[in-house]
Amino acid sequence: MLNIKKCLTSNEQFALLTSEHDKLAHFLVFAFESWLFNRIIDGKYIKFRVPQFCHIGPTGWLPLHNINNSNNNSNSSNVYHNGILEINKYIVAFVICSIGAAISSEFLQQWLSQGRRSFDLLDMVCNFIGSILGIGIAYYQEK
Repeated sequence: MLNIKKCLTSNEQFALLTSEHDKLAHFLVFAFESWLFNRIIDGKYIKFRVPQFCHIGPTGWLPLHNINNSNNNSNSSNVYHNGILEINKYIVAFVICSIGAAISSEFLQQWLSQGRRSFDLLDMVCNFIGSILGIGIAYYQEK
């Protein structure tokens, strides 16, 4: 792993490519990352076990539909049943990849790099749009 980092950070051609086409690199990397995140998750839903003290069920603070509810129209992207919360993987991907990684990485990079890198709004926009595209491509491929 150290050799890969050394190769990527000390390679002049790679540095020239990413400095000239920085926004394109951000766009493509986040599109690929988001697409890959979706493709590795099997099925349409991700299941989370919810502790009993969290009131998120059909009568709780989060408006979810119970699987056993006969009036349940299956258009809901979130399902709660017996302590298991099933969330559509594309919603999870949007939160983790588009909001969590694409946006927060730009805010954190100056602090984590100890001032060597700075916040760039256009990088954040390219990250976000690339992430949305990656999720969209994964959705289209699995449809």
